[in-house]
Amino acid sequence: MRRAGTKCLLIGAVVATISANLCGQQNAALPHFDVATVKTVDEPDPGGYSHRITPQGMTMRAVSMGYCVRLAYGLSAQRPWELAGPAWIDPPTEFMYDIIAKTDEPTSEDRLKLMLQALLVDRFKLVSHWDKRKLPGYALSLTKNPPLLHSSEPNRTRRIVPGPKPYQLTFEHVSMSELAQQLGPPMTSRPVFDATRLTGSFNFTLDLGR
Repeated sequence: MRRAGTKCLLIGAVVATISANLCGQQNAALPHFDVATVKTVDEPDPGGYSHRITPQGMTMRAVSMGYCVRLAYGLSAQRPWELAGPAWIDPPTEFMYDIIAKTDEPTSEDRLKLMLQALLVDRFKLVSHWDKRKLPGYALSLTKNPPLLHSSEPNRTRRIVPGPKPYQLTFEHVSMSELAQQLGPPMTSRPVFDATRLTGSFNFTLDLGR
């Protein structure tokens, strides 16, 4: 694995006051919750932050704006480079919220997340866009003597489990792009990108103690 300059897709998020017309244009194509309440949290919940999704809505407790945006757009807190915005969107922050949003009819989780995107625009005047940035990272590449990889049979279940020795991981039906993601934060400090050009899924064991 070598260090390399890489490109990554990010979402830029800024909370700002914008005109009703612009807000409407950004939000027109998204589905909306039928009922939603948003309240600021004066004191953090002793139980910590949380969210719960059901077919008819979602409940979020003591969540930050960053938490809401990541949930709405399917971003991972383990890949912090995916979200760029003001420092206050993530803890430690004074801006925490309780959100309860419901639909009249059951719907899918993916559609509920689109509704959350619309809610963030309606209630918080959220303006967001996708962008590309160059980031320092690592490239997963092949050496002259590549490790032993066994092609996985199709339609198998992807599994990553501890190996027989300390610091070993056993991978089953895992692609190289999935391995690169596994090797990224929090395991390493920077994103890892697949540069092997290997296609398909494999079974192998990785010894991280070497």
